[in-house]
Amino acid sequence: MPMQNSCSWMQPEVDITELPSHRTFKTLNKYLDYIELLAITSIDKSCTLSMIIDMMEEEDGFGDSSSREGDFDQFESSLGYETIEPLIIPNNPSRNEFKNHLVRVIKYRSNNFGDYWPFNYEVRTNKITVIDDHSFYNIYICLLLSSVLSIIKKPIRKLFTDFHEVVSYKVIKEIFPANAGWSVKSFGANQKFGDYYEGNLYNKFKALAKDLNTSLNPQSTFPSSGGDGGIDAVIFRKFSKDDRGLLPLCTVQSTCTEDNLESKARETSHSRINDRIHLKTPLVNYLIVPRDMITTANNTKFQIEDNSLSIIIDRFRILPLINLSEMEIDISIVDIIDELKGLNNNYSF
Repeated sequence: MPMQNSCSWMQPEVDITELPSHRTFKTLNKYLDYIELLAITSIDKSCTLSMIIDMMEEEDGFGDSSSREGDFDQFESSLGYETIEPLIIPNNPSRNEFKNHLVRVIKYRSNNFGDYWPFNYEVRTNKITVIDDHSFYNIYICLLLSSVLSIIKKPIRKLFTDFHEVVSYKVIKEIFPANAGWSVKSFGANQKFGDYYEGNLYNKFKALAKDLNTSLNPQSTFPSSGGDGGIDAVIFRKFSKDDRGLLPLCTVQSTCTEDNLESKARETSHSRINDRIHLKTPLVNYLIVPRDMITTANNTKFQIEDNSLSIIIDRFRILPLINLSEMEIDISIVDIIDELKGLNNNYSF
């Protein structure tokens, strides 16, 4: 639904003039991302649930909960975090259903992100307000925008995917520090930061095999062009005066994609990598995404059908691992963030 704003002459690089349907956004935490964007760009730097729900009711309407069990007027007060079900919007939700489901997601993010969340949530009014002098403000907004690439103009999307690749590399370096003996090397097609492998895919795997004291699979074929085989970085650890190989190995994938995460994770399965080089030990894959990937508020599952494919590092896990003193943000991204902050939209519903 189009929204009126007080500076319509501006052409921002991030288009938030259309509110996604609540029947399209099936996961509530994605909808909360959008609410955060509305708060950032509003004239009073806040957004209430009533504003959103009124807008949705005018645009799409709501369903009738009478055919479903439960008193949704009383639903919110009975919520217990240990019993919350998947954060999925019911098909054709009623107004109360949608509100109560969304409230619990906001409470979850506010309570769990804590000092890394640059917003304040007022329970009484269900209002989110921006804390724009928050130390993690720019980092958080970068991750937020990296999660919603579809509303960012195509020519500048690469700014955010590149940013996420750098963040992913730094996060992995925090998890696997060099002073503990770990080596982290970039493997991506266009990644040339930190330690990295050069050349085409064949040369990269040949160098990796040498690092692991193993060999290439002679039956494997490699494309003549570049590419990364779906790998953005590799992690391994050598042991002093030990040339037996059999080293611990992890692969890292950094992605902003919203779909087909299972397919992405399978690109670096043990069998796929073993087709390239001889692996004699288990392989662990890390999938790093800028979204809040939680599915249930008791932290038991992520938004991926097979949680055994990868160890997920999502927005919630990324933020505490970022060292602000070592994190630089491209000036072009900072300009976009400042532009959004300066829109001062006066949303009318």
